Parts: sequence; C-alpha cells; structure tokens
Amino acid sequence: MTNYEKNDQMPNFKFSEPVFYMLQWIWGLPVNLIGLIAFLICQLKGWRTEKFGYAYIVYVPWKAGGLTLGLFIFMREDHPNETWTYNTRIHEYGHTWQTLTLGVFYWIVIAIPSFIWCNFFDGYRKKNHVSYYKFYPETWANYSGQKATGMQMIIPEPAQERAEEAVPLPEELPAVAPETAEPVVPFAPPAAPPAAPQMPDPPQMQQPADDWDFLE
Repeated sequence: MTNYEKNDQMPNFKFSEPVFYMLQWIWGLPVNLIGLIAFLICQLKGWRTEKFGYAYIVYVPWKAGGLTLGLFIFMREDHPNETWTYNTRIHEYGHTWQTLTLGVFYWIVIAIPSFIWCNFFDGYRKKNHVSYYKFYPETWANYSGQKATGMQMIIPEPAQERAEEAVPLPEELPAVAPETAEPVVPFAPPAAPPAAPQMPDPPQMQQPADDWDFLE
C-alpha cells in the first residue's frame, strides 16, 4: 500500500483480531463500507496511512480534526500540536471500538450527536470553559481508546485541547495502569488478649491474742 507504515509502539490488546474484523464487517457493515470507500480514495491520492492497533489511520491535508468510520480513521496531517495528534489517535481509535459495540446503531448513538457537538457547540464550550470530551460520545471514546491501547491520554485545559500552537509531548508518556486483583492484605496473627488485671494480695489478718497467754 502507498505510504503505508505500521505503529509498533502500541501494546497489543488481547482480543482476537479475526473475530474483531468479522464483527466489524458483519455487525458494523454500513459504517465500514463507507469508510473503506473513503480510505481507497485517499490511497489513490497517495496520502499517508498507518495501521494503529486493528484500525487504519489516513492523514489528510485538511484543517479539521478527526473522523472515524469503523475501521478507518481520518485525521489531520502535520498538526503543530503533538499532544493533539497523540490524543486524537487514541480518541478516534476509541470510536472504532464503539462501532464494534454498536454496529448499525453507531450513526444514531455516536456519529450524529458527536458531529453536532463538534460543529455547533464550539462557542458554548469556549464560553463556559467546557471540555470537548465532556459529551458522552467523546468520554466513552476516550475510555475505549485508552483501554484498547494501554496508552494514557494527556488532556490539557479545555481552551488548549485543540490549540494550534506547537505543544510537544512530555518525554515520558503515561501508560494506563494494568488491571490487577484486589491487593492481598498480609495475614497477621490476632493480637494476644490483654493480661488479666493483677489483683492485690488480700490483707494479712493479725492473729487474735490467745486469752490463755497469761498462764505462760
């Protein structure tokens, strides 16, 4: 494939890849079919593509953000804000897993509400200092993307989430902590019962004088 590269930095998510694709192309067929057509058109244009987990990212020369159509993610190429690019890949990958979950209902539950929230509530978010990820489709996508990749998003203040300024990534990227069993509390032997209170010795009774002592 033209300009194709694979991202090997993402941890493998323990989910059967054949089952994943089978469900996407059966349960999520309408979304993925449109995504595939758009993906092939982008391939013909020679735009850079990348496999990210089980999805395919196309980096397009537009000024918009990201768009996910099932297995196919379309996002801005060469965004000056590296943190935005890092977050968007994880976030849009979460939408891919929403497609797997919702299938044909993805349009109604996620795509249309997300489109309206993104394009018609920008002024509301700026005025009220509300995060773009506050709305349920985006919150859910963040959770799914981080869960599936094992990567932790770096979300700044709402005003800086989609900033055009160059914001480099931190040197050490945070990772999602793996799920572990409940911590085992070490066994401790029961404390010894408190010692019984010491009873004072009974007072010594003085022996009564013998009435016949005068005979001695």
